[in-house]
Amino acid sequence: MPSGALDPALRQARSLLDRGEPRAALLVLETAVTAWIEGGRLLDPDLLQILADIEQEEGNLEALAEVWTEALLSADLSVEERRAWERKLESWMKTMIVGDALAMPLTAVRQGWDDPRLLAVMTGDAPRVWEGRRPPFADDLAQVRLRILRARGRYEEAIRLAKAEGQTLLYLQLLAEAGKGEQAAREARRMLQDPYEVLILARILTERGEIDLGLELGAHGLTLGDERRRVSLAEWLRDQAESHGRLDLARRAAWEAFKARPTAENYLRLKACMGEEWESHRRQALDLLAAHAPSPDRADEAIEIYLLEKRYPEAMALVEKHPGSSKLEKVVEAVRDDYPDWAFARCYRRAAEIMDSGRSADYETAIAWLRRGRDILLRSGQAERWQAVLDELLRKHQRKHKLKPMLEGLR
Repeated sequence: MPSGALDPALRQARSLLDRGEPRAALLVLETAVTAWIEGGRLLDPDLLQILADIEQEEGNLEALAEVWTEALLSADLSVEERRAWERKLESWMKTMIVGDALAMPLTAVRQGWDDPRLLAVMTGDAPRVWEGRRPPFADDLAQVRLRILRARGRYEEAIRLAKAEGQTLLYLQLLAEAGKGEQAAREARRMLQDPYEVLILARILTERGEIDLGLELGAHGLTLGDERRRVSLAEWLRDQAESHGRLDLARRAAWEAFKARPTAENYLRLKACMGEEWESHRRQALDLLAAHAPSPDRADEAIEIYLLEKRYPEAMALVEKHPGSSKLEKVVEAVRDDYPDWAFARCYRRAAEIMDSGRSADYETAIAWLRRGRDILLRSGQAERWQAVLDELLRKHQRKHKLKPMLEGLR
């Protein structure tokens, strides 16, 4: 019984659920679990435990519980059918080495849709589904129920259940989808602290035509969390606000986006949003970029911005600080006429690293760098210097039979 044994059954059952065939999905799942149990009897217990641990790590057991729960709750089973499935699940839980994975579908089939406390919550007569301690799978079970209720258009019941189960974001989404945008936006300001969750809800509101509500909620989200958590919201809000003529909000969001993620794209979008006021704010944006002290993963974006602004010394300094930058060639090409000595030195260094280490497979790359360096010196009127450099390279590498003729080709 190899790892991933449950995958085909899970995919097939999910496909059947998506097509509205929950009873067929139940049969597929029953076959899969029966095969799992029968196969386990043929294996050494230690090996079976290892395989079960792998299935757990890959998330297959959680997926099994979720798909099975959805199938049971979607099938509109009679009381007799529910009792039959309850007995099967109880039996499998005792014989499967990971039988606790069936705890959620077992609870679902026991409760069905007519559990008194569940019904009381969905009709607004009770604040909670569970008495005492909630089971560890309570959130997952609630999400399955909410998915089914939403698909069936039972929004009022779904809204009450989501609120009772503490499914805050789902609760707000359901409000918005049910046409209660103002309530959703108002409660989101009170309940949400994560800018990314604000983004999800703001998108829903705008997509449903509640433009002002979505944009104002997005603006509120810019006051939450730290810069990195706000960046996706800021970028979305910038574009939405601009497209709907909210230029002040677009500019505010553009600044937030650039501060959080100082990329060339966000720089250009900030510039576009500022319009005629850009010239008076350019220095502020560049100072902001410099203050970030770009890390290696951000250096290339900063280099792109400096090249856009023709601030070559800053771009050159970053390339020197981050020699592995993918922007070296672009910087060399940009500055070759204004700073030929610097550009040649970078080309020569890159070629020398390859030639001195004898990496014959990369000699073509080294020659390409030298050819670029040669052209830079010749263009700047330094033909004699290039000839001296080439003569020295030929002397130094005269015993490298593959490299020598390649160097001679640079005369």
